Amino acid sequence: MTSKISCARLILEDIRKRSWLTALTSVIFFLIIPVNTMLYLSSRSEELVRSSSRSSIAESLPGLLNGDNGYLFIILALLPILSAMTGFSYIHSREKMDFYHALPVRREKWFSSAYLAGLIILLVPYLICTSLAAAIGAAGDIMSPEAAANCTLAAAGGILAMFVIYNSCVLAVMLTGRTATALLASLAVMVYPLLIVSNFTSLQATFFKTYSSGIVSFPEKLALHISPVSLFDALISDSAGGTLGALLLISTALVSVLLITGAVLLYRMYPSEAAGNALPFPLAAPIAKVLICIPTAIFIASMTQELTLTSETLWLLPLSLFFAVLLCAVTEFIYHNDMKMLLKGWRSSLITIGGTALILCIFQFDLTGYDTYMPERGEIEAISFHPDSFSQYFSYPETVPYYTSELGYFVPAEYTDLLYELAENGIDNLKNGINAQDSYSDDFDSSRYAAVLLQYKLSGGNTVMRRYAVNIDKAENALRELLQSEDYRRDIFPIFHVDRSDVSDIYLTNLYGQEEAADLDKAQYNALLDAYEKDVLSVSADTLIDGTPVGELTLYLPDPYQTDTAGEPMTISLPMLYIYSDYTNTLNLLEDYGCTLRSEIDPQEVESITFTLSSDSWQNGDYGELVSSLSDNATVTTYNEETRIETSDPEDISLILEYTEPYSAGIMGNTSFSSNYVDIWYRNGNTFGYATQAAGEFPPPVVSYMCVNPVFIDSVHLLLNRA
Repeated sequence: MTSKISCARLILEDIRKRSWLTALTSVIFFLIIPVNTMLYLSSRSEELVRSSSRSSIAESLPGLLNGDNGYLFIILALLPILSAMTGFSYIHSREKMDFYHALPVRREKWFSSAYLAGLIILLVPYLICTSLAAAIGAAGDIMSPEAAANCTLAAAGGILAMFVIYNSCVLAVMLTGRTATALLASLAVMVYPLLIVSNFTSLQATFFKTYSSGIVSFPEKLALHISPVSLFDALISDSAGGTLGALLLISTALVSVLLITGAVLLYRMYPSEAAGNALPFPLAAPIAKVLICIPTAIFIASMTQELTLTSETLWLLPLSLFFAVLLCAVTEFIYHNDMKMLLKGWRSSLITIGGTALILCIFQFDLTGYDTYMPERGEIEAISFHPDSFSQYFSYPETVPYYTSELGYFVPAEYTDLLYELAENGIDNLKNGINAQDSYSDDFDSSRYAAVLLQYKLSGGNTVMRRYAVNIDKAENALRELLQSEDYRRDIFPIFHVDRSDVSDIYLTNLYGQEEAADLDKAQYNALLDAYEKDVLSVSADTLIDGTPVGELTLYLPDPYQTDTAGEPMTISLPMLYIYSDYTNTLNLLEDYGCTLRSEIDPQEVESITFTLSSDSWQNGDYGELVSSLSDNATVTTYNEETRIETSDPEDISLILEYTEPYSAGIMGNTSFSSNYVDIWYRNGNTFGYATQAAGEFPPPVVSYMCVNPVFIDSVHLLLNRA
């Protein structure tokens, strides 16, 4: 006969038995939430006096309630694990299991009482402590209606985050017969989807030559929304930031329903005699072993290579097989607690080892044809074009999304065939051993090839991305064609993405690399930007590819993510708005405004010059004519890989500067320079680029120049700041 004892009485009895956990949870939450909030506000008491600072302090309050970037983050993850393990620990003891199930109480009622008791032990102290923290914030006069809503959302995020972890651990307990095994199973349940996707993306980046990680693939998105640990992190961070979305809430609800349903079903058929065993269902042991050991072995092998800085892909297979064998042995020991039984599950061990080898062979030999894949022409709706050089040439406002500024804009439809042919050239080069992954190595011939990122937008809504090494002449010809389109120019040039009303200042950078404010009013700002836009739309593609800028504009805009103590947006710079000699409208207007650009460096303003030559250039005497023309005041110092010639003699400085001109890689980054360069040290301490030093400090800032040609009369070209 079934007892009619209420579930509420069972819950109260469970809470009473675990009163120590209730006390522990209450004390921890009290210390880390209200007490920590009070200490935080006390440390900023002087700022609370100023009303302008209260808004910024109020923005940080939600993070104190749910552990965003704090110790509470770890506590919110650990306490649900402890609550789940203690609440259902009796099913791992055969004596307790027999006692509980001998009583006239249905299994569902036992499960419900233990489950709900664990939640109450977690949530009631948490809600009380978050309410106290909110009250402390209100007492500090920072709890506006908006702040109160944000705190409520943060507390809700903390509750949901604990709920997800709690459900994961409850399911893990039902999957195991020992507490120690349950902890391992909890880790597996929480991270398994991420482990699979992490391995997948890691192997793609390791083996595939055209892989690029710019787009989050569907499997990655799915893993982020079904993995409990990723949901936990997203719930904490999004709720603290006030951006908790419907998709995340739906994912949390679905995952929680699946976890709870699985736990209930397993508990209903949990055999009493399984208590004390590693797994309650023997038939599941080899399946769990294969499913866990294969991705874990590959993951550990990849991490081992990362930690040992081993880049050879050939080592990944033997390392993975070694860890697969080791994990199989460890798993069998966990199952049987007997060293003599390590080979008992030899069939599943062979499947694990073979599966590991098969997966790595698929990636090693590209059996899926990933690198040579090209969509059918009819499937493609649009293609984007983004050479690596664009990232160094363009700087976009914060309002431009990463997926467009860093991955490229889709070109007009009439140029799809042009880029399709460029992709075919990249695949041909790949078959000949030339790939974009080598573009950062010294062996990559940047005078012949360029690394280019292409995105294919397919008719089904999917986007495929590949990175190729293409012939640079073909890439330049393609860019020349693309730049015939005014719409494409408006897409890729940052000036057309600037909100004029946000521009607070405009600075002009000259040949010296020195940034000076343009003393102009708002109307002159707009006129200057109008002239610049007109020049950008009319300049020839050859100028952008081969030309050298004579100056640079830098716009100062409000930072949408940072504010000062008064709550006003801080400013950020938008540099690299280059000015070429063909920008006649811009240059003429600057001259009318009294902002004439300097065309050469005055030797009288230079303190000293350091001329650095590579060991090959020095030994070959490539710059013998230059070196022999210098005075005896020049000093020569030889290091391991280079030779430095330093001089402060005015005649030496004039001699070098006479053949010096600015260097620019251009929009396509076609650089053929050597490792020889010149550093210029100015008398007034001004510097090129962004490095600064205090007045009177030695050595003063440096401007760097690059020698492109081993013949002195050909020229010395400008590089980047090396200060």
